[in-house]
Amino acid sequence: MIQFYSESLPAGGRNLLDSPASYILIDLVPTQSPSVESSQTKLPLDNCDISKVSDETLTALFDTAPIIHSYQGTHIVRLSQTLVLKGGLSARPCEASIVKLVSTEAGSAIVVPKVHRALNIETEMSSLDASA
Repeated sequence: MIQFYSESLPAGGRNLLDSPASYILIDLVPTQSPSVESSQTKLPLDNCDISKVSDETLTALFDTAPIIHSYQGTHIVRLSQTLVLKGGLSARPCEASIVKLVSTEAGSAIVVPKVHRALNIETEMSSLDASA
């Protein structure tokens, strides 16, 4: 099973992986293309309302959008100047739930990105893993 969730980047459109308040705890330096960082780069969902984008479209974009980080089967792709999508075999829906919980805690000083959606997508690979 592959889990996806999309989120808004912190204020100012900074890269989520460069944000000190980032909830993605990765010890590796992200592999980024300088062209993706440019505000002039046209990204798949620039100027789109994320609430109107279908789950199927998000799933397709996961395979085609610029990758800003990849590690052991989990990828983070940039969908727009302010949105990223994380997915892969080690992405867990509980990550999205924890981020939502932290963002709603009254008086929390922890800045986290907004989670727009979490999806569970059954894949051929996960079906094979389950039968083993």
